Amino acid sequence: MVTKDIVDELERKVVSLKTSYEQYFLRIEKREPLRLREEVDKMIISLSTQPVFNTALKFRLNSIVAKYNTYKNYWIRVLRAIEEGRYERDLFRANAAAGASAKGGTPASRSFGEDDRLKALYGSYLEKRKECNESVDGITYDKLKNAVSRQVDKIREKYKCKDVDLKVYVKNGRAKIAITPKIDKPAR
Repeated sequence: MVTKDIVDELERKVVSLKTSYEQYFLRIEKREPLRLREEVDKMIISLSTQPVFNTALKFRLNSIVAKYNTYKNYWIRVLRAIEEGRYERDLFRANAAAGASAKGGTPASRSFGEDDRLKALYGSYLEKRKECNESVDGITYDKLKNAVSRQVDKIREKYKCKDVDLKVYVKNGRAKIAITPKIDKPAR
């Protein structure tokens, strides 16, 4: 019989699996999390043969399974894109490496300049907008650079700081850019 604890465990495993795949796609993990995926698949098959008498629990279980199937389709698409060499994150890294070698060095050997920061911000901003199903039409690198530069100048003037942190985040289902001042702490 399906209990709340079993459904909670399945949900934890699905969240863990999603995290593991994201780490794999970011090249933090070296191997695809196939063992955990197999465990989740077996658990779902096992739970699908058991009766669920509690309607709320049945709804929650079905929601988790639907979410997992959506993730699974996404992972398959990304893995196929990686195999075919058209995965956006890999293309961004390859272009960055090609730009670095054209300038005479690897990305690690030269300083990470303002232009590089803005290009990375632009790439991650477009990626987050796509994840949130927002349109990326009309968003060019130059427009983003001008808008961010104006905001950075205002923040530097207001907080009397030399540098700022740039970060892309999602709030209420929309991609946003956070610009926060890096305030130098006095040495003790």
